[in-house]
Amino acid sequence: MEVQLQHLLTEPVQWLPAVKCQKRIRTFLERTAGKLTPRLPMNQLAVAMLGGTGTGKSTLINAILGTTAVSEGKSRPTTHQPVLVCHTDADVSAFGGFEVKRLNSPLLEGLIVIDCPDPDTAEESTGNQTNTALLRQALPYCDVIIVTATQQKYRSKCVLDELADAAPGARLIFVQTHADKDTDIREDWRLLLQERYETGQMYFVDSHSVDSRSENDDLLSLRQLLTKELSGDIARRIRQANFYSLSEETVADCRNILETNRHSVQTLRDKIAAERRRFALQLTKKMQSELVNSRQILETKLIARISVRWGYSPFSMLLRLYQKLGTILSGAILMRVRSPSQLALWGTYEGVRQLRQRRKKKRSLLPPLSLDEMNQLKESGLILTGFAADAQLPAANCCAAVINGEAETMYAGVLADISSAVDETVDRMAVQYSRRRFRWLYETLLSAMLFFLLARPAKNFFVDSFFFQTPMYGIDYYLIALFWLAAWSAVLLFFFTFSLRKGIVQAIQESALDWVRLGAFDKLFSALDRDASEPAKFQSTLESIQKQLIDIKTQAGKIDKRLGRVHN
Repeated sequence: MEVQLQHLLTEPVQWLPAVKCQKRIRTFLERTAGKLTPRLPMNQLAVAMLGGTGTGKSTLINAILGTTAVSEGKSRPTTHQPVLVCHTDADVSAFGGFEVKRLNSPLLEGLIVIDCPDPDTAEESTGNQTNTALLRQALPYCDVIIVTATQQKYRSKCVLDELADAAPGARLIFVQTHADKDTDIREDWRLLLQERYETGQMYFVDSHSVDSRSENDDLLSLRQLLTKELSGDIARRIRQANFYSLSEETVADCRNILETNRHSVQTLRDKIAAERRRFALQLTKKMQSELVNSRQILETKLIARISVRWGYSPFSMLLRLYQKLGTILSGAILMRVRSPSQLALWGTYEGVRQLRQRRKKKRSLLPPLSLDEMNQLKESGLILTGFAADAQLPAANCCAAVINGEAETMYAGVLADISSAVDETVDRMAVQYSRRRFRWLYETLLSAMLFFLLARPAKNFFVDSFFFQTPMYGIDYYLIALFWLAAWSAVLLFFFTFSLRKGIVQAIQESALDWVRLGAFDKLFSALDRDASEPAKFQSTLESIQKQLIDIKTQAGKIDKRLGRVHN
């Protein structure tokens, strides 16, 4: 658990609420460092006394131990420094700043008792520290806190405030003293505490000095609980449960901090997605229009792939000739790239190759974004700056320099993705137009014309001129035949290319619907989006820790029900 909390401190976060959470976690770890965790192997149960002046804390310690271990007072505070009472053989090196008193008593073999200063007095103590300051130094060392009260002081605000601060790190035992002269107010006390605490069993004991007391059943029961029933392995379990209670409180505080500000972060992320989509729609609509206007270049690429799939046949040879003429024309156009669609039509491989070559010469292959697009990016940056401020995130990644750099990267990626999509569309259409029924229609029509034009001179040469002495056709026949062959080929190419162009326009319109969702658009506003995603990761880690704490809390709940604790 500690390792996971330490890991949260190393997370680089820009979100101010997450920074506050890190500060809260750091305070918790500093509070527990050297106090709770290093003492987990100890078998002794560390018990502290918390109560107002004159509630008999010192007297109760002496009564539990059966000897005068600490000095007692009637009204004024007698404890000016935390007093630690332990067995003569106990190792208390982990405890610092205490006045140590050692007793060779069997009751202290599994017990360490700390007599704390009173929280309801501001008198100066040793080292010019108030009793309250000394009390707050002592309480984090304790596994169990015995809260003492009387009929007059059980509602003391000072005591309740200190209890609220210390309770998450300890199990609680509530004891009403002065049983010899006060009325039993335990039920009223329980009602006062029940909103925030599980009170467990509440004890009612007298506050006579050890020399004159008459032990009652509650005092004997309390002594048995502390010296016998909560020692050894139970003490270690209590200590672990206390540590996890503090951890749970820390995690809950952090989650409350994050939850308070989560909506503004989500609003920012939604706005980033909306601005990204708005720009993507504008850019893809523009490129769709340009691709439709430049469809003759796509037509040339498509005819080339169709002719390869058709192999060598009369119509495929005609297509190859037409494609060569188209390549010369499109090559002349692409020598002067002026629009994104032309670059996309150039093809991924050729585009990337030229991009690398021109970058070496410190020139950009990409045609610049239009003025409208640059204005939209500037407008988006201003809008997102306001949302980032509301989400308590730095607005440095909304500046024009950052967004323009992201736009350039995005632009190159979008062109590469659209170029790949265009190539896939061309391949798919090449397969579609290579179907046997479509292919043989044009092959048959062209072959029929060729057969008709060639059959007549063949018959004239081999039959008519040989058997019937008919003159052979002159050059005029072949010129006329060539004219009609060209005319017929032009008619077939017109209908063929008309069908291709219609299919290309439809394919571009269908494919353009998916371009808005291209992953390359995610590079736009990516730095700000990365900052906005950090809170979700931070919160996810906290939720994971909290789930583990819930599982541990189930085991912690099996500790003696007579002990009180803070409500979960």
